[in-house]
Amino acid sequence: MSDQKEAGNLRILTWGLGVMIAGLVALLSFFGHAIWDHNGRITAIEANRFTAKDGQAMMAQVSELSQRVAKIPTRVPPEWFEKRVDKLEATQEAIQRDLTLLIRAVDQLKTP
Repeated sequence: MSDQKEAGNLRILTWGLGVMIAGLVALLSFFGHAIWDHNGRITAIEANRFTAKDGQAMMAQVSELSQRVAKIPTRVPPEWFEKRVDKLEATQEAIQRDLTLLIRAVDQLKTP
């Protein structure tokens, strides 16, 4: 029976070693994949560095766009347009008034 006991112990030991080796292989493959993925990320980051000079250029563009947006009138229509239309209407009314007076004067001349 001792031979059977030793054979059973050897089988348990072999099985345990197999499980440990399988676990180590799984861990190594996991960490190997993580290292490979990390290396790819580092390569991508190094290839696309955003420098301080890039940041300053972007800030200048944002500032320029902000200034352009600030110039856009907030009223529709803008105040300058309303003033111009009012001036044109006043001129048109004056011309209409003068034309009416002229027509009356011509009509009075025609009438005997």
